[in-house]
Amino acid sequence: MACFRFKLWWMAQKMGRSGRDVPLETQFLLVETQGASHLEEDQIVYAVFLPLIEGPFRASLQGNYSGDELELCLESGDVDTKAASFSHAVFVHAGRTHGVKVDVQCVLETLGAGLGGRVELTRQYHQALDASVSRNFEDNGIIACMSHNTDALYCAKQTAVVRASDDFYPRDPMSHTIHVAAVAYNSVFLGEFMLPDWDMFHSLHPAAEYHASARAISGGPVYVRELVTLPYNAAMPISLKVLEHEIFTVSPIRVLAPGVRFAPLGLVDMYNAGGAIEDLRYEQQRLVSMEVKGCGKFGVYSSEKPRRCCVGTHEIDFSYDSASGLVTLSLDHMPEEGKRVQPVEVEL
Repeated sequence: MACFRFKLWWMAQKMGRSGRDVPLETQFLLVETQGASHLEEDQIVYAVFLPLIEGPFRASLQGNYSGDELELCLESGDVDTKAASFSHAVFVHAGRTHGVKVDVQCVLETLGAGLGGRVELTRQYHQALDASVSRNFEDNGIIACMSHNTDALYCAKQTAVVRASDDFYPRDPMSHTIHVAAVAYNSVFLGEFMLPDWDMFHSLHPAAEYHASARAISGGPVYVRELVTLPYNAAMPISLKVLEHEIFTVSPIRVLAPGVRFAPLGLVDMYNAGGAIEDLRYEQQRLVSMEVKGCGKFGVYSSEKPRRCCVGTHEIDFSYDSASGLVTLSLDHMPEEGKRVQPVEVEL
């Protein structure tokens, strides 16, 4: 999706599937790429391209018809203003960055000829890398990866976290035991001066408990990367005709007990239904507490009919549709004076 300037003072939107579809004067570009990771062939990654201003030059993007490529165009509006090098003309990002994982660090050992040798080159590299991380990530947010040689390990004076083994491969059943064994043995050495990182894993996976229990005693960070999909052969049609509109509220379903599922929806007659829920707590196995702002028709999803619903200390009537699992109740009044929210409890 491109936002491009089609008039002197206005932008418009254009969708496309290839580089040649990017129009001239594109000032914002959102790209959906599929198969961007070797871990999941069908993984979708969204990247933002933001052309910037560097010195007297402004940047824009455009497509290349002959090579089907993306081009960066820089101009100043003055033929006498010239430059040959640009280092900050475009910003590329895929979400808020809390840190970086710097891969392939050991490749430096192949580049030392004429630069003082591999050790000196690696030392200078890590001095510059440490300085950059200090400037950009206040919590020392860096993971060293592919760095299992002593050049990198001993020259990294500030980096605290190091990947201790090869990747987690969810689709290779033979890889899980060797992955955990390798990372455990490597951590005997690496753990003396760095925090070993055991890589992410999937919590919904045949080997999930195996990986989770190993990481629980690893002493390193534990994080997951989930693959979220609709059930097989399920579809959610969202195509609309011209001038048609629809608002979908998406809420995660929580399993409270065997066969008991729950999801909050909010004030269902409002455009932003879920925005009414300020706080959500699962107090007990079958008790859900919410803080709701506003008033009106309030709804939740439940796989079984609730035992009771309360607003504050008062039990109130509710309706339950067993076919859809929709529970609705009426919040007749705004929160009490001086309060932003009113408490709502659903007991299942």
